[in-house]
Amino acid sequence: MKVLHFIPNLDTEVGSNIFRYKPDLFGNMSERAEVHILTLYKPFETPGTATVHVCLSADLIYLNKRSALARQLLEINPDVVHIHAGWNFAAYMLQHWCVKNRKPVVISLDKRLEPWHIRRHSPVNLIKFVLFQRYMLRHADAIHPVSEQERKRL
Repeated sequence: MKVLHFIPNLDTEVGSNIFRYKPDLFGNMSERAEVHILTLYKPFETPGTATVHVCLSADLIYLNKRSALARQLLEINPDVVHIHAGWNFAAYMLQHWCVKNRKPVVISLDKRLEPWHIRRHSPVNLIKFVLFQRYMLRHADAIHPVSEQERKRL
């Protein structure tokens, strides 16, 4: 089984106390599956035995059949795509590609739907929520809550 994780900035996530479960997730998962990570910035270190792929956000925004990234995604041919981003347009485009190519998608919202998180963002982010997250949540095959609080709210 091949699992592709999309994390916009791997360094900020892996170095964060809130997201310290992710290196363990990648490590444990790599014992049973082939793990690939797609990120927008070259990380300082690679977590576990995962293969890291770096792309520009523009590559995801203009993702179509002929793009180099689309060819790379088809070459990886993931069985599951796990998106670790909620407010990100690139994540929305990746999920749109997954839906078109019939790839199951798991979304980790990482508490981005919590009221305290939504309130700290500008009205522009609320528009993003309506446009991007609504589509992403409706078309997700699974949602991975990262805490009991988030699970109850969902």
